Amino acid sequence: YLRSSGHRPVFQLKDLFLLPRIGRLFEQYEPFAHPWLLSAALQAHEMPVRLWTKLAPGAPRGAWAADQPAMQLTYVPNLRFIEAAGPCKELEPLLCPAEDPAIGLPTMPSHAVCVLSYSVSSDLSNPQSPKAKALNDDILTSTLSHATLQWEVRQKQIRRQLMMYDADLICIQGLQSVGFAERSSEMEPGWFAFEAEPAANHLVHLYRSVSTENYGVVFAPTLKLPGSDVTCFGNAIFWKRSRWQLERQWSSQRSSISAELLSRTGSWRILVCSTKPAASYAREWGDVKVADSDMTENLKGVHTEFAKTAAESDVRCVWCGDFGTEPRILLRDLASDDAPDAAKIGWRTASAALLNDDPWTTVASQNHGKATDAILYGDGLDVLGVLGGLPNLVNHADFLSSGYPSDHLLQLAVLANETDQVKGSPASKHQSSNAACCSSGSNSMGNQGYGGSGASAATADVMQGRKNHGDSVVVDASRNGVRGVSVDGESTGIGKGGASHKFQ
Repeated sequence: YLRSSGHRPVFQLKDLFLLPRIGRLFEQYEPFAHPWLLSAALQAHEMPVRLWTKLAPGAPRGAWAADQPAMQLTYVPNLRFIEAAGPCKELEPLLCPAEDPAIGLPTMPSHAVCVLSYSVSSDLSNPQSPKAKALNDDILTSTLSHATLQWEVRQKQIRRQLMMYDADLICIQGLQSVGFAERSSEMEPGWFAFEAEPAANHLVHLYRSVSTENYGVVFAPTLKLPGSDVTCFGNAIFWKRSRWQLERQWSSQRSSISAELLSRTGSWRILVCSTKPAASYAREWGDVKVADSDMTENLKGVHTEFAKTAAESDVRCVWCGDFGTEPRILLRDLASDDAPDAAKIGWRTASAALLNDDPWTTVASQNHGKATDAILYGDGLDVLGVLGGLPNLVNHADFLSSGYPSDHLLQLAVLANETDQVKGSPASKHQSSNAACCSSGSNSMGNQGYGGSGASAATADVMQGRKNHGDSVVVDASRNGVRGVSVDGESTGIGKGGASHKFQ
């Protein structure tokens, strides 16, 4: 239903009752007053929903006369889906959240790891950056709000997106810091705790916002902001301390930060790398002379160092990045004669493994509509689930105005260690991409413009008046059911405080 085009989800009163905060509000009133309460709420504020009623011929018209009113979105949501390789227990923490918001997400099995990669484009919030200057015309014509680009606003949205999945590893690219130096929360905690930290230090403020969920961080700079000796952009790796222990870290080629992590709940190690080369910034800042080969030459050096480290011990390898070029080009160049180490790891992209494609990931200048962001994984790992692409491609300003805090899409992959994987769990490389797709015509009510409870998880943000097209839906392919929707990265279906409902 939600995959089909042209339909606007409809939410019944019973759907609203399942949302914790809204449900508690309705509990304060007698059942006969619930339709009146909904009608009053919709009339009191301008929101992207309208009252939807289905009255018999001759029945009284108007919101107050409806016995069973419902809400309908006034726009067609542009949704992303979590695509599953098949029925796997490893994905249950994402597909079957706890009913009690205080409990939070179930724990991922010890042999599985949830990885996020996000190019947050801190330079959008720096008025001196070429990317921010390029959006001045949109701000002057009111196409884009100036507040949309402020880091204080964007950081809250980014945090919601990152925290909703309770990920083990979070790789961040394009993050602004102060001082051209490597940083580690474990080696220099005092640097991250300085009370008078300037607002320009996005690294510190993002770390503080996620450290409440027990994440550590390592960071390496890539380049300085043109015209500044203090401000720089670089890459970071955040990890969940309760599940992973940092063993070592290193930077590569002034474009990457790598870390070796030991599982606290299993007996395996993982090497993870977060990358965005300087040439990628140059291309996004309008340098049309930057070629794909400029990206891959740097990335070959990163990979050589990474492969040598991987060969020293029995580890699993994950490479996340805003590579500046599409994965097919990167993997082709890594497989060339002058990059023989690539064959030792056997890189594949998580998206292509399940979807047979790498959907577009950015609306940034010069790379608009290309798949420059990816999560690569090596031999010894299976991909069990990924966050799919966004169907509708829009321009830079409209993308940011619709609620996305970056001009890149967040990437997600759930990976499993083949050695320790539960027997019977599906290996992604043996799965057809069709197994992960939920048919848009599988529900007859959806074709009639009627929304069942599967759409109800979107109502928390809808009731708060948000109209964002940065929505994502969690799909359990084995059950062919919609599990939840998030708007602007704030979980209403799979994160803390969410409610899950199967779409019947």
